[in-house]
Amino acid sequence: MRVETNKGKNYLDLKPGILYYRSNRGTEKFIPIARSPILSFERPTMMQEGQIRITASNQLIDVVPYLKSDGNAIDRLNSELIQSVFQYENRNSDKNDPNGFQTIRGIKISNNALMVPELFAAASQVIQPDEILTIVLKGMFKELLVVTDKALYINKSGYMTGHLVGQGTFALPLTAITNVSIDFHMMSGYFAVSAGGIQNTQKDFWSSDSRMDPAKSPNTVSVGANTKDDFARAVQLINTTLIPNARNPQVNAPKVKPQNSLTRYDELVKLKELLDADIITQADFDAKKKQILGL
Repeated sequence: MRVETNKGKNYLDLKPGILYYRSNRGTEKFIPIARSPILSFERPTMMQEGQIRITASNQLIDVVPYLKSDGNAIDRLNSELIQSVFQYENRNSDKNDPNGFQTIRGIKISNNALMVPELFAAASQVIQPDEILTIVLKGMFKELLVVTDKALYINKSGYMTGHLVGQGTFALPLTAITNVSIDFHMMSGYFAVSAGGIQNTQKDFWSSDSRMDPAKSPNTVSVGANTKDDFARAVQLINTTLIPNARNPQVNAPKVKPQNSLTRYDELVKLKELLDADIITQADFDAKKKQILGL
């Protein structure tokens, strides 16, 4: 996939195994997918161009300028790049294990993940290193729902969520959550988290009362018609799998075969074999025999 930026002066071109680009210095270069290239963005303003920072092996490699009009195409290319790196890094993993996970850039992702690839970078900034990323969905506005095997996060920013500056993050361990739900009517609705100490009231996006707005409530995410099905799947996954597994972590833990315990007679026989083979001395044998017999 090729995307020209900055009115055709620069470009990014993703081909099998390689990311090609023309940098801000006009030079044409490439980076193998094996180096796990990462794109991060300094978003453009009305007056200034933006920058795409290309990082590989934890080092800033280059910068490619782009304009606001290039944004949608760049996001699509970034999504394909993330998937390419993901497939390369997990080329030898077992993708059929329902309780297993794969990794990308050090982040664990469940084999059953429900996520939008272009939201991966934002989600990776929210979760803890020991968590397995399972759900990443976007609300109608600047709302991000992130769920791992241990916790649920709702991250909000922007004017429509009540944040003129900065952002707000709602976080709860799954073990503290009673349940999650989705309430959808006509063309809009919301996803809600219920837990002890949280007072849930009916929300209405169209209400003039800001307290009724799901975009502004910390434990809700506004849902549109295009994301309704994904949020409904998330509700089922959280309520029927993630919360029960968090409360009973041994349910899906790898089963360890018990070791066969030896009887005292078996131990003595093996000990005698070691003595006959001159591997241990008579004194060693006598001492160990007394220990086994409890003398």
